[in-house]
Amino acid sequence: MALENYIQAWVKSGNSVPRGVGLSYRTPADSIICKDGFEFSVQASANHYCTPRTDDAHAYTHFEVGYPSILEESLAPYAETPGTTETVFPWVPLTVIVYLINKHGGINPYTAERVLGNTVGV
Repeated sequence: MALENYIQAWVKSGNSVPRGVGLSYRTPADSIICKDGFEFSVQASANHYCTPRTDDAHAYTHFEVGYPSILEESLAPYAETPGTTETVFPWVPLTVIVYLINKHGGINPYTAERVLGNTVGV
C-alpha cells in the first residue's frame, strides 16, 4: 500500500459516534509515530481543518496536523501559533505529510499494525 493510501486510511481509523438525529462525529485517529520516534497527529473530518471538510471523503488533499513532537520547518507556514509544537497546523498538503514521514524513516510498523492491521508499504 502506498504511503498516501496509508494516510487516507489512517485518518478514517477513528470511530464514528452518533451525536443526535442524523449527526455524528469521528473520534480522532491515533498519532502517527515514525521509526525515529517523531510523532504527530494527522486528522481529517467535517470537524477538522482539511480539504474536503467532510467525513469519509474518498480522498483528502489537505489535513489538520497537530502537536508534533519536535518543531519541523516544513510545518512552520501552517502553524496557528508559530514557534511551538503545542498548536495545530491547518490545511497541510498531503505532500508535506508524506515528506515528514519519509524524513523520519517511515511509519513505525508496530503503530501501523495496531491502527490499520497492515504494515505493507510502511
